[in-house]
Amino acid sequence: LHVLALRTIVSDVGADRGIILAERGFQRGAIEATHTTSIGLMSLSGLKTLAEDEVVTTSLHELADRIDRCDTAYWSIEKEHRIQHGLRPEVGTAGPYSTSVVLTACREAIAMGLRGRYPIVSDPITMRVYPDVAVSAATPRSLLEQVEARVEDLEARLRDAGAEPG
Repeated sequence: LHVLALRTIVSDVGADRGIILAERGFQRGAIEATHTTSIGLMSLSGLKTLAEDEVVTTSLHELADRIDRCDTAYWSIEKEHRIQHGLRPEVGTAGPYSTSVVLTACREAIAMGLRGRYPIVSDPITMRVYPDVAVSAATPRSLLEQVEARVEDLEARLRDAGAEPG
């Protein structure tokens, strides 16, 4: 009865869908009544999970924007200044820090996370040469935490070098 009533309300107001929330699940009749409608049934815990996933997704998009600003700030610094401030290794060497590797690893990890490709593991070369940069995440929350830590570190390094990442 409630599914049919909500379906009428959704139609009357011109909405594209409606959701009914319940703490303890739904009767079989309610579930069957939603099969050919735009009405969704969800538990409160399911809504919580959905909201948390949306927050993480939004945060990953914001991190991608911060990475773009870091990229712009990095390239605004002269090469010798980048080397002096430890933002990149000397030409022909591999360590100890590479902004380019950080940017690439973070971008790739975010792209995989937004596509739901878990677990996320950085490529073997990054893991071997730059283990502090590599990302290994089994959940969206752990991906967010790892990438955010790397971006915050990069932003601090850029500020120390006199560039403002935005």
